[in-house]
Amino acid sequence: MKLAVSTRQRWPGITPRIVELLRCGAELALQLATSPEVLDQLEGGNFRAVGADNQYLDPLLSVKQRRAIRAATIHWLNAVIEHPDQPVSAFLVEEAVLSLNEIFPDQAPQVLLNNARSVQDIAWQYWMKIVFQLTREPAELQQLLEISSLSISAFIDDSLQLAMQRIKQDEESRKAGLAEQQRELISRIVAGDAVALQDAERLLNYPFSQPHHSAIIWSEEIDTEIADLEQLASAFQKACQQSRALKIIVSPALIWVWTAAEYPLNEKVLKNRVYGFNG
Repeated sequence: MKLAVSTRQRWPGITPRIVELLRCGAELALQLATSPEVLDQLEGGNFRAVGADNQYLDPLLSVKQRRAIRAATIHWLNAVIEHPDQPVSAFLVEEAVLSLNEIFPDQAPQVLLNNARSVQDIAWQYWMKIVFQLTREPAELQQLLEISSLSISAFIDDSLQLAMQRIKQDEESRKAGLAEQQRELISRIVAGDAVALQDAERLLNYPFSQPHHSAIIWSEEIDTEIADLEQLASAFQKACQQSRALKIIVSPALIWVWTAAEYPLNEKVLKNRVYGFNG
């Protein structure tokens, strides 16, 4: 799925001569946009921040990124040909962004930013070569380079913002789905249903092959903040003298907590925290 979003930022006025030069430059560049050599160059700087070989973790990732680069380049060039005096709308190829987020779930925004800047730098080198073929007049060159730089930078910045928003939506969707799976699994465990131990430990990221301390933390107050209950869950974890615990938010007013029973529960620590919360 491809998305293009209109931008309404203020844009400097340019002369008819510069408009025509921009259009001519974009028409020349469009002939290069599908060249395998140019695409190889534009793609060449991708994924450097995470290691040159990481793009081959998924053989399809490189292909998807290549398609996205080609589509975004053609989008910018066609927009400049049609309206040289206007900013180009942001553009997004969803499959490329979502695939990148799947391969690099903890690094996706930074990888996306680094890739975009790499493509921008290489594309700018190609564009400057074209610009210097169009005119040798110093004043025209200055205006042409200035508006070109502004157009390319604004297009990439807006497109990056659109991609970051899509990554955030994808992450929120994944977290919501994971949380629901965790709640369902815990409900089955509490109900005494048979579950596969290894699958449960993987999904909950918690070892069950040990003794446990557990707690149910809830409130009957309508205006209870979940953050307050989470603080009590952390207090229970501290009273158990553990650095980690399994905490499942069942509802806005209910949290289930498990932690290893390696040490006795320090009731004094817990009571002080609970009394402080109530007071």
